[in-house]
Amino acid sequence: MVTREQIVAAADVLARREGIDNVTVRRISAALSVTAPALYWHLQNKGELMSQLVDRIAARVAHPPADTGPWLDRLLGFYSSIRDVFGEYPGISTALMTTDPTEATLANCVYVVQVLMDAGFEETAAVLLFNSLSTLSIGHLMMIDAARHQQRRSAADTAYAPNAARLAELLDARPELSAFRQALVELDDEASRAQFLSGVELLIRGAATSAGVAAPRDETAGGPEVTASPRRRSVRSARRTA
Repeated sequence: MVTREQIVAAADVLARREGIDNVTVRRISAALSVTAPALYWHLQNKGELMSQLVDRIAARVAHPPADTGPWLDRLLGFYSSIRDVFGEYPGISTALMTTDPTEATLANCVYVVQVLMDAGFEETAAVLLFNSLSTLSIGHLMMIDAARHQQRRSAADTAYAPNAARLAELLDARPELSAFRQALVELDDEASRAQFLSGVELLIRGAATSAGVAAPRDETAGGPEVTASPRRRSVRSARRTA
């Protein structure tokens, strides 16, 4: 007898390997060697399955506790985990935008707002900054999904090939746009990850300055050294070489 946990776990494996769009009741049934009605005994429909899947994924996001470092480093650790966890699932941006909030996704939201309020942000300012960070995060995941889709399409769709060739030709004539060209197809590499986290840090620091909230000094701008996690050091390293 198949269990609810086995169903969601099978969906997780399939989504990570082949993308969210390929998660279907038929394919999960085949993976578990059961019939579709056996799945519907535990889940009402595919919408409920996707909700359970998103909840499972979101629950893997790290919530660095207060004793692990300054509040800004904790938030950078959180958004680093957001990028790493969700980035493993092609098509995740669509699922996040079309699935109702779950216990785990709400817990992620509350974590960010609580860290900001503990740091000294008023609730309204904390929520505003959280919304901006969420927009950046979802947008970044959407761009990764778009780049992956473009790679698949250019490889499989002959009708798309002339357009891809024309774009390459235009960009070949603009060597100053080489970084932009690379960004169109390599959004899930380490440099892109560092740029995303750099953007997160810039947003938070700007909001902190506006709200009069003290933030750890940015070592790239001078001032005393601030203890930084390896992830944060990679962000600063990327910024220095940009």
